[in-house]
Amino acid sequence: MGDYNKVMAEENIKKDILEGVQGLLQKQTESIEKHLSEHTKQIEERLAEQTNVILTAVDERIKALDLKFTEKFDRLTTTLDNFLNV
Repeated sequence: MGDYNKVMAEENIKKDILEGVQGLLQKQTESIEKHLSEHTKQIEERLAEQTNVILTAVDERIKALDLKFTEKFDRLTTTLDNFLNV
């Protein structure tokens, strides 16, 4: 009976160690997941800011090109009107 108690005690120690290691791994996993979640959020915020800056720049460029096109079209229309009225 003494050997049985010794074996059971060793098994309980192994079980306690295993549960302790699993608990530590769970805490580390949660910590890593929290860190990754925060990092992902920061990246998404930066990406949104950069996207906004890019879209604003493109929008300004399109407005400038539209203005140039309108000016050139108006000049062409004026030239054509002058030519036809001569």
